[in-house]
Amino acid sequence: MKKKLFTLLGLILIVSFIVEMTATPELALWSGNRCSECHIDYLGSGMRNEFGWTFGKDASLFTPDELGLGSLYDLDKKDYSFGNGWLALGTDFRMQTARSHKTDDAVRKVFPMQAALYANSSPNDWIMLEAKYNFGPKIFNGQTLWNAAITFSLLDELPAIKIGRFQPAMGLMDCDMTMLDRRVAAPDGTEVLIAVDYAEYGLELIYESLDWLTVSAGVFDSKMLSEVKLFGGQEHLIGVESNPSFNLRFLFWPSAFYYDMPDMHIGASTFINGKFVYNNVFAGIAVSEDIQFYAKYAGTNLPFSRNTNNYIAGINYIPYKGVILGLRGETGKTTYYFTGTGTSLITNHIVANAKIMLMPYFEIIPEYRWMDTEEYHSLRWVLQMHLYY
Repeated sequence: MKKKLFTLLGLILIVSFIVEMTATPELALWSGNRCSECHIDYLGSGMRNEFGWTFGKDASLFTPDELGLGSLYDLDKKDYSFGNGWLALGTDFRMQTARSHKTDDAVRKVFPMQAALYANSSPNDWIMLEAKYNFGPKIFNGQTLWNAAITFSLLDELPAIKIGRFQPAMGLMDCDMTMLDRRVAAPDGTEVLIAVDYAEYGLELIYESLDWLTVSAGVFDSKMLSEVKLFGGQEHLIGVESNPSFNLRFLFWPSAFYYDMPDMHIGASTFINGKFVYNNVFAGIAVSEDIQFYAKYAGTNLPFSRNTNNYIAGINYIPYKGVILGLRGETGKTTYYFTGTGTSLITNHIVANAKIMLMPYFEIIPEYRWMDTEEYHSLRWVLQMHLYY
């Protein structure tokens, strides 16, 4: 107990001077599981399923009894759902303290980031209803405050069918929406390409019958995508709101196919609406139980207007159960062709962060970020607190 406590205090002191780091890809590599092993959504993130809810109880650095909070957790429900699967509830609540990179005299602020309520109903093996509502304000173009879907899994050998308003499968879902795989380089840093909680009405087929392969393909409306504007509203991603969007994504786990290999994943996706194309390639490998490497590429293209190429690479280290330390580098390049010749903007990030799952359903996430843009160079620290259930 004392050793863990002193280690925790040391980590906090280190990373508080050096936000949003997600556990989903890291824990998937650590445990060798798909994202859908812990989450309702096949992409990961959002509400946890029964396994994920149970895992959240057991993956923390301290137990409630070690912290003298055992009586508080005695109030925790004993089963995941009510009525034998008819209703399950969950939540995510995040608070953050941060200071803007854009001005030297920016004031540090404390603000809520997320207040989401989830529900799902799965009374049998072949149907599941899910819904989410975020009580926080709509901040980004293309962001939605709610989504809901119904998924039919009629036979294990066939793809599941998901219908409703939800996010198309693209890239590798990550709670850290500051990553450049969903942003584009801009003069003052980055601008959001795929917003937090982006969702559209659509239909998607998800095939996960094989342990080593996930394939998703779908067709979606484009109303929310048509809201996305970049660079002061000068650029619209799509010109026609009624154009359908199409997505295709695959994720391959070689370690499930070749059992002697370390846990790893390799994937790619494409998302297309008319002339707009958004491509992702991503991979991760756990070289040991404690050390992981990962890399991502994201590219977007608007012919005769702009193309973006972003690269991300990082390492995670897990010294103790419930503690993930990370270091990553990112570079993004946006090239414009409005004048007939290319004009480029470049943004670079170096991020040191940690995720400390202090006790069941509670974690602290400190970050220290260096940013290099066309307009400024800055260093900032951020601290986030996350409550979930």
